[in-house]
Amino acid sequence: MPRNGSGVYSKPPNSTAMPDTEIRSAMFNSVIDDLVADANNPRPLSAGGTGAQNPAGARAAFELDKRLVFSVKSANYTLVKDDNNGAIAVSANATVALSTVATLGASWHALIVADGGIATIDPSGSEKINGADNIVLQNGQSALVIATGISGDEFTAIVFAGDVYSKADVEAKVAGASPVGSVIMMAGNGTNPPPGFLLMNGAPCTSAYPQLRAWLLANGATVNSNGDPIIEDMGGYFPRGWRSGQVVDSARAFGSAQADELKSHKHTPTGFITAGSISNNSGANRYYSDVIFVANNGAIPDTQASGGAETRPVNKTFTFWIRAYAGDQAAGAADLAALTNNVQALQIRTSTLEQQGTLFKSANQAYTAGALGSVAHGLSEAPTKLSAEFVCLVANNGWAVGDRIEMAPGTQPWPGIGSFGILIWADASNIYWQLGVNGVVLLSKGAGSGNFAAAFANWALRLKGAR
Repeated sequence: MPRNGSGVYSKPPNSTAMPDTEIRSAMFNSVIDDLVADANNPRPLSAGGTGAQNPAGARAAFELDKRLVFSVKSANYTLVKDDNNGAIAVSANATVALSTVATLGASWHALIVADGGIATIDPSGSEKINGADNIVLQNGQSALVIATGISGDEFTAIVFAGDVYSKADVEAKVAGASPVGSVIMMAGNGTNPPPGFLLMNGAPCTSAYPQLRAWLLANGATVNSNGDPIIEDMGGYFPRGWRSGQVVDSARAFGSAQADELKSHKHTPTGFITAGSISNNSGANRYYSDVIFVANNGAIPDTQASGGAETRPVNKTFTFWIRAYAGDQAAGAADLAALTNNVQALQIRTSTLEQQGTLFKSANQAYTAGALGSVAHGLSEAPTKLSAEFVCLVANNGWAVGDRIEMAPGTQPWPGIGSFGILIWADASNIYWQLGVNGVVLLSKGAGSGNFAAAFANWALRLKGAR
């Protein structure tokens, strides 16, 4: 075809027609055939095309990830290169194995969701994920796994803990939420608690319900011998408003119960008539209202009893419930359709994640006591979070090969002994470190063990940074 190496199209030679000359079919057909062939070939990038013959090739030409592909796995599964940018739901207890970084390629990534079971993410051979042999996702958790290619820490997993809800789920939960410690009445017999609530039956609130327990302890609840606050027993009681400094029922303490009682009162009779002094001047029977007849000895008799065992208004029974926790504590099912849409919309790529705070982790660095060292971090700006770790190369002092000890920056001068520790700082290009003149002191592994100076031959230094 008459396109040069830069993709520029040129018409076939000898195809320019001259005025007042005969147009021959061979020349005409040659030009038309050439244009048809060119139109049916992939347009190069320089001509506004992709240079590819299929969608996968087009994405590769534009350096785009393949489109997100969703799948469900109910048994053990090994992630391969074609799972890049995929979303995998694990619907039963299963192991999700990772092919080697060399097979998957740097920046390969996939989203794994534990939806109905526990998912164990297991790198190949001696490769690590987040510095460990494997990570475990509980039902309802998810993780974005990225192949970093860093020796000794080949995969990074960003774990999203807890339930995944759709927008509609969240709006419904917010609309129906009430604070921990709030009380509701229900038209039920107490056998079916509403989600998030406990029956107010006088039971202790244990650490099984930490949110309510903390609320009750901070708000004047009675505490039993185990230190657990008591949930009020509302069986048979009417609630009554209370506040500090109230005027009505002013002597009342919060949380106290009151027995039934009639307000103090009296009845004033219209007169007293002693026995034997009743006259009947008209000769007819007389009837008296509000009159107490007193015996000759002056004693006032009791009236005949009436009523029941308590004073009460007309009422019906309900059960009282107290909110124990802010939401459903059971592991919820992931809304995978919404999750897939959200991930597609976000166009998750490793380069984007790095700009949003992914960790830089260096390879093993050699070091010497008192010396200054540096390593390029490639984050384009100075990281704000810095740390160092020492990796065991030769088993010693109870530590095994591959064990890691996280170190906070700082040095400690010990009079008469030396200066130990490590200082770490960074700029837009590098992370720097400097060890104390006597090196670094680490603790031996095991109960009651002492400390030791880290021998340079036995331990490697790694630096971490994040924006």
